[in-house]
Amino acid sequence: MSARETIECAYQGGVFKPIENSDLVEGIKLKIKIEKVDLSKYYDRWDFLLQSRRCSP
Repeated sequence: MSARETIECAYQGGVFKPIENSDLVEGIKLKIKIEKVDLSKYYDRWDFLLQSRRCSP
């Protein structure tokens, strides 16, 4: 792991859980910078993809 790495996490049950696997060592202490992700800008694209899959044979 480099000195800086971005790992997407979900906050569940009072714990930050990585969404994907990482190479972090169990018990490592980290400093976390919180950046809220605004997913609303992707809603139109997501709706389009869902609709296009429903129309596919």
